[in-house]
Amino acid sequence: MSPVNRDAGMRLARRDDPVVHICRHEFTGTTAHGHDPLVSLLLERAGFIPQHFFNAPSYRLPYDLGEATQERMATDAARMLRACHIDVRIAPDLDRDAPADQRATWAPCPVHPDLPRPTA
Repeated sequence: MSPVNRDAGMRLARRDDPVVHICRHEFTGTTAHGHDPLVSLLLERAGFIPQHFFNAPSYRLPYDLGEATQERMATDAARMLRACHIDVRIAPDLDRDAPADQRATWAPCPVHPDLPRPTA
């Protein structure tokens, strides 16, 4: 018998591992950016609405949600994506799983760094 390579075939992520950015801005609301079929399915299941601008797919939460609801839905989406071994970069002010001292900080989304911080 030949030796068994225990590491072979154990990787669950796709060859081009998707990265999802979830962030919140004043004009666009809470958005998610990622373009993998599984990412799309999970974001829509989490309540994000698909939208296409300039052939770039993105997702957003409905505009009429309160901040607490946005945080809950964004955190739930991040948990679902991470459970599928997808790299999620969620803004600390949206992530309920982040430590309390980090939640107060706002970081611009790397997809749209020029958009302003949301106003309270």
